[in-house]
Amino acid sequence: MKSFQFTISDKAFELLKQINESPREFRDHNYKSLEEFKKSDEFIKGHRTEESFKKRNFCDLQDLDELFEHELIECDGESWHITYITSHFGKKMLKENP
Repeated sequence: MKSFQFTISDKAFELLKQINESPREFRDHNYKSLEEFKKSDEFIKGHRTEESFKKRNFCDLQDLDELFEHELIECDGESWHITYITSHFGKKMLKENP
């Protein structure tokens, strides 16, 4: 039998718990972060605000990289907008690490 071990940051763990509580939606998946959004024409020309970005997106997409790397979350594939859910493996890890 083989044993595998990995570590994720506290921030990633908190995001995993939140996603597990309820799926999280991202409407502006073309921006990896709020800072990237702030460089866009949408923001610069005043069509959208920082507040609107935060309402439409759960967190910075780049904050999910660790969770994807370890396959702890996945796209649900059923929602109108990109929505992430906890994978079976992620649920197992949460159960083992409350």
